[in-house]
Amino acid sequence: MQSIDMEFVKNLLASFQELQRSYAALQKRMADFEAMATAKFEAYEAEIARKDAVIASLKATIAKQEAELERYREKDKTNSGNSGMPPSKDKTKAAHKGKTKGKSAKKQGAQPGHKGSGLSLPSHYDREEISSLIPAPCQGCPARFLCSGLSCSRVRETRYEVDVTVQVVLHKYEQLECQCPRMENTSLRGTFPEGINATVQYGQETKALAAVLLNEGAVSVIRTHDILSALAGMPVSTGSIIAWNYGLADDLKEPHAEIRDELLRKPVSHNDETSMNVDGENWWVHVACDDQLTYMTVNKSRGYAGVAAAGFMTQYTGICVSDCWATYNMFGQLSGHGRCCAHILRELQKVIDTHPELVWAKYLQQTLLDMKAAKERAIAKGKKEMSKSSIQRYMKRYDFWIWSGKKNTPPPKINEETGKKEAKSYARRLVERLEKYRDEVCLFFSNFIVPFDNNQAERDLRPVKTKMKVSGAMRTERGAEAYAIIRSFIGTAKKHGTNVMVALRLAFAGRAREAIGGVCY
Repeated sequence: MQSIDMEFVKNLLASFQELQRSYAALQKRMADFEAMATAKFEAYEAEIARKDAVIASLKATIAKQEAELERYREKDKTNSGNSGMPPSKDKTKAAHKGKTKGKSAKKQGAQPGHKGSGLSLPSHYDREEISSLIPAPCQGCPARFLCSGLSCSRVRETRYEVDVTVQVVLHKYEQLECQCPRMENTSLRGTFPEGINATVQYGQETKALAAVLLNEGAVSVIRTHDILSALAGMPVSTGSIIAWNYGLADDLKEPHAEIRDELLRKPVSHNDETSMNVDGENWWVHVACDDQLTYMTVNKSRGYAGVAAAGFMTQYTGICVSDCWATYNMFGQLSGHGRCCAHILRELQKVIDTHPELVWAKYLQQTLLDMKAAKERAIAKGKKEMSKSSIQRYMKRYDFWIWSGKKNTPPPKINEETGKKEAKSYARRLVERLEKYRDEVCLFFSNFIVPFDNNQAERDLRPVKTKMKVSGAMRTERGAEAYAIIRSFIGTAKKHGTNVMVALRLAFAGRAREAIGGVCY
């Protein structure tokens, strides 16, 4: 048996211990490296997460800015030709009207065959002044009167100048008193006419003129006072003017209600509303009308409460023509509902101006115009309705462009941040509305008594905006209500060919029904 080399063993043991120390140091270095790598990896992950959050935030910001930019783009392209904005708010002086109708080849002014109407002599005048114009060489000639009856004194040409002057007429009523011997000397007195109550008062002509200035001329009470003072030297107080206007409105309340009752019997009515400033608050004037009648009311509410308070839509059972204001959909007793296609043409024009790539809007607009032209041709030929084949053909065109609009105008996306749907675009809202109200939009085509637009109501409401522009506001609720009643009377009288001054003169005389053609009996 060989002896063990202890020195070798010692060396081997020392090497093994050194190897253990090296391994322990290596393990420590590995652990340190792993810790450092883990820390760096976590830092990298945190940085990536932060950058992902920044990217998501930037995407959301970009989406928000794109949506805002889209709104500004639409706003920049919005004008009086493609929206309800008045021409006074157009950014440029370029005319935007008539875009939906296309450019006409006709020249400006009267067209061939137009019957001209020039100034003619009035049927009634108060005074005639004749001026004989003598040739200049004859003026001061001592032998001028020898020419009497000769050819040089004949009238060669006559020209007229029609002028208007204000005359102040003083009506003096003297109440006579006498002792009648046949009635045992009873004292008898004459009777003053009805309405002559004060020692000195203004007459009906003055009251009618003040009412014309206030309600037709759209001027304010103080300006009415100034105009009357300047024209006739009559210092009419503003209190008197207001009292006359309120009294006139009170006298017209019964004819006002009768206009509404007569309108309720009509097969078609136009309805609309517009804002009015009443003592600093936003009120609404509601109108129901046709080509013969005008019925206006005023209310704080634009919606159902205001429309119902007028007492018309809650009872009406005919066909209502209006814009797409949702309130008019709440009256289920209507036999039909026509939508104003003039509004729709403007809305489609806005889509055309802001998104030229959405060609469906242009073709749908043209479809409506073609339907209008086809109806006009049929009426010119004496037809009472469109043929079923024509209706089907045009409705297919309408439906196709609605389908195209929905396909090419995407619905709103889901917001990644909130998880909610974003707001619908203007074009998307429009195409969905035109799909929803398809039959109502096209009712004018299938029913000839329904007009293409709601312009009648727009025309009847226009004086309200003029009044607001000129006078600024109504000071009181009673003043606003009086204006609505008087405008209803004036609008109806004008539709029956009655002069406004004559109509108001009759109203102050208690004969208002004569001014509106007897339609309210």
